[in-house]
Amino acid sequence: MTRTAGCKEPFDVVEEGTTRQLPVGNRFLSCAAAGCLAVSLCVAPARADGADPSGVRLVWEAGAGTETCLARAELERLVDVELERAVFVNDEGAAARVIRVRLERDEKGDFRALVTRERASDDSAAPQAVPAAPREVTARECREIDEPLALVVALLADADEAPPEPPVEKKDEPPPPPEPAPPPDKRDEIQPLGPVTTAPGWEAAQRDARFRYEADVAGATGLGVLPHVGVGAELGFLAEPPTLPAFRLRVLGLVSQPAEPVPGATVSFAYAMSGLSVCPNIVRFPRVTVRFCLGADLGALYARSTGLEDAQATTEFFGQFDLTLRGAIELGNGVFGILGVGVVLPTHVDSFVYHQGNETIEIFQMAFMPFLATAGVAYEFL
Repeated sequence: MTRTAGCKEPFDVVEEGTTRQLPVGNRFLSCAAAGCLAVSLCVAPARADGADPSGVRLVWEAGAGTETCLARAELERLVDVELERAVFVNDEGAAARVIRVRLERDEKGDFRALVTRERASDDSAAPQAVPAAPREVTARECREIDEPLALVVALLADADEAPPEPPVEKKDEPPPPPEPAPPPDKRDEIQPLGPVTTAPGWEAAQRDARFRYEADVAGATGLGVLPHVGVGAELGFLAEPPTLPAFRLRVLGLVSQPAEPVPGATVSFAYAMSGLSVCPNIVRFPRVTVRFCLGADLGALYARSTGLEDAQATTEFFGQFDLTLRGAIELGNGVFGILGVGVVLPTHVDSFVYHQGNETIEIFQMAFMPFLATAGVAYEFL
């Protein structure tokens, strides 16, 4: 980001290859940059005599879809840390100014915060807007808007806090030689800001960020785990920390038509598995997310024979790994449609046979790389 000093002419902010020209105020100009955002603030004319210089009230308006974003208490704390003092008051009567923040999510899934500064009326509790355009802060991800928004609110809250210059006291000493007249715009000279730094409480705010949780239910089908095409269901639970990949726990069960090794005899099979997967994002759009899941599972294959000599039931347990691509599309109100496809890699392959006299008849053997697919819905909750 680049900026130019001077109050008589506009200055440019260059961001990601584009240039925007921003207006310059009458008294003071402050500039701050964070990430891919450029914000400039123009200070209104000096306040009237008797106005309270410290009473600032924050009005917070959060739209739908911003529940996991920055909360009002977090914003107030970040502004207090940035300015190294308590800024906001809750008493409307003690507030000389009002800063209104509206956080919303647009149709494309981006997040936007509109910040306006208003002045409380002298004879009414209703605020009166200062004639200035609202400041806008945008970001693709919810948490990317936190620090730029805190800087904008801090600069607005501190804009009129500069103390007046003390009057020059007249002394009895002989006056010094006349000094050159100052430039006409000396009082409006831009005071350069230091480098934008992370507030001390920012890391703590990141640690306090909430997890994202998701529960899902889906129909399932499989090839290679049972003698015929298996059908069943899957239940899953996903937890996504703020700074780590998501973790997913799932349970899946399948059944199929029984095998018939000899006429009049059948063998029924059922397959079940449960395991934990790590699911980082590989593609993410405003409404669509694709994850790649790598997991370790405990599998079980149950078989029960009917109509054979020495008919019996048996269950074989084995370990396996699974590789899954899992896509989710947002349907609204925290509901997502989900689709998953993948393979499992058993640590050993079971084979079921039937001995009839001197003849050995193979009933079923699990594939070396069975295929699984699921489709269903998921619900996101906090």
